[in-house]
Amino acid sequence: MDTDPTTTACAVYSPTLNFENAWTLTAGTSVFSAELIAIAQALKHIYNLDDHPLEVMIFSDSSSAIKTIMSATQTNNEAVSDARETIASLKSSGTATSIVWIPSHTWIEGNEKADRLAATECTKQNGNKIANNLSAEEIISLTKANWRDDLLSTLRQCQKKCIQVRTRLGVIKWHQHNNRKISTCLHRLRAGHHYLNSFRYRIDQESDPSCRHGFEATENSQHLLLTCPKHENHRTRLRLFLSGNHLPFEEDTILGLNLAIDPRTQFKIRNLLANFLVQSGVINSI
Repeated sequence: MDTDPTTTACAVYSPTLNFENAWTLTAGTSVFSAELIAIAQALKHIYNLDDHPLEVMIFSDSSSAIKTIMSATQTNNEAVSDARETIASLKSSGTATSIVWIPSHTWIEGNEKADRLAATECTKQNGNKIANNLSAEEIISLTKANWRDDLLSTLRQCQKKCIQVRTRLGVIKWHQHNNRKISTCLHRLRAGHHYLNSFRYRIDQESDPSCRHGFEATENSQHLLLTCPKHENHRTRLRLFLSGNHLPFEEDTILGLNLAIDPRTQFKIRNLLANFLVQSGVINSI
């Protein structure tokens, strides 16, 4: 079995029968189903031989697929039913069937060969397709994935950087903080909805957008975090950390919006920013 973001494939390899084949599966097929389908295809090939052997052993690196086939549990996955029915048909024709688990990625030649066949199949535009029906779980999973993609695409039309940088839904962990007040402050800064004078001016054109400490600059998040002389001493540790890690001292980096930075560094930047907000008293202005 092999998979890439858009294609799932499975393969069968038998040096004894001089047989190998690979198939491209229906979009949305899970890894679990791909393993089941590979076993079912191997069983079908054996059943269709002119001379049925007295005994056959099929090797798979999916213990979950083997356990599911060999159990009596009801399932809506058609590959399980196919495998069970073929095993019963082989038994009635005099062939004893065993499905044996083997570890994956341990250089077992037959297993490595099957993996290579499946990987190659994934790269083909017009592969050897099996129009397998998706299970209920796979349909639900595919529907959710499509919904997430559509929602993310819609969200990206927003002009806010904190939305545009997202590559997936869910929580970005370094955007949170255990302290609720700090977490709220960080979210306000990223979203651009805060109590700084620049935002007050957007609501009331008669208000003063300039720095409340008397400096000649618009009081926005960039001024507050990067340049306001009032807080220069408090941002020293943050500035030194970014410089020491060869990172730019800029708003996106400080607010965790540069997703190219590794998570461990992101958390350190967030903690230094939290310290700056609290020690400077800026947190009470946002």
